[in-house]
Amino acid sequence: RVLGDVLKTYPSSSILPSIARAAIAFVVTTCYPIQANPGRTCTISLLRACFGTSRIGAADGLRLHVVVTSTFVLVTGSIAFVVRDLKLILSVLGGTASTVVAYILPGWTYLTLLAEPSAYRQLARLQLMLGIVLMPISLVLTFVKLD
Repeated sequence: RVLGDVLKTYPSSSILPSIARAAIAFVVTTCYPIQANPGRTCTISLLRACFGTSRIGAADGLRLHVVVTSTFVLVTGSIAFVVRDLKLILSVLGGTASTVVAYILPGWTYLTLLAEPSAYRQLARLQLMLGIVLMPISLVLTFVKLD
């Protein structure tokens, strides 16, 4: 049986798990800014689209950048300090994100971009509906023990 943290299955006295832990720490440290940048850019774009560029002017751009970045750091840092086991968070994230990427977005994109009736359009609609059905099922199965 594999634990939620695969590295816990290896003895702590071995050198390989220590190297793996150091590599994971390096990856997390370097990936955080890489992931935060597009997230911040998208959030700022959504705020400007929702509230209009007249309410959020160019002079407020730096202030908005600092507020969104600080909010990201505070929220993710709070989650990191509060949560002891990432197994549940990764299960929920995996169940939702993979369903969106594999089923919902491709079907929705095809239906949005190509309006002419065809068999492919019907398959895209089916794919979209399948994703909408599979996402709640995956979330329920994440929280319900089937043992």
